[in-house]
Amino acid sequence: MTGAGSSREAWAAYAAAHGVAVPDDARRDAIVAALRDAGVPVTPEA
Repeated sequence: MTGAGSSREAWAAYAAAHGVAVPDDARRDAIVAALRDAGVPVTPEA
């Protein structure tokens, strides 16, 4: 689910799993930003 090819749906599901509400019309980049703002990791652990 990481990287530029990750779908909007995958990010929305990830947000929901972490309790981050996003509008149905939110674009992928907006979802990632909301996750970052909420302190949810958005990059894979190295």
